[in-house]
Amino acid sequence: MRKTSIFWFAFLMIIGCMVAAQQPAPQSNPPCGGRSAKALVDWPQFRFDLCHTGYNPNEFLLSPTTVGNLVLDWKYGAQELETSPAVVDGMVYVGGWDGVVHALKADTGAPLWEHAGMGEMLISSPAVANDVVYLGSLNGILYALKASTGTLLWKYATRDMVVSSPAVANGVVYVGSFC
Repeated sequence: MRKTSIFWFAFLMIIGCMVAAQQPAPQSNPPCGGRSAKALVDWPQFRFDLCHTGYNPNEFLLSPTTVGNLVLDWKYGAQELETSPAVVDGMVYVGGWDGVVHALKADTGAPLWEHAGMGEMLISSPAVANDVVYLGSLNGILYALKASTGTLLWKYATRDMVVSSPAVANGVVYVGSFC
């Protein structure tokens, strides 16, 4: 039951981002993330920005009165998805209980690549910065994958399970681990 509800939550987030892409970008810069309005459909990390506000200031299409009009655009058949997705540059990145990271096209849901070398369950939502996907595993490893190909760039062994989602700021990756 838990896996199914998390999948639908992630799916609805993706739909919301795709609906937001249909509107012109506002001219102001959002707080905390320092990102320009050109990143209208990007949701690069857990809870959107470094302040973890969970708020995309560029989203103005969804509201309590319009949410009922959402329709299914696409779905992805993986049954083991666990993490919140990150959406950057038209790509969706999500990890699963099976230790696999999936990259999908945001507009169609078509799979672009999978990386299965993570070892254990992924419950750490990905963060994406500068064409790199960062996420942690219950085996205590922080992974960095090339966002465009899924190629492993590096991995770092922490002292214990990584359940928090990474944050990337000024070229530094921050992540919490049990100790």
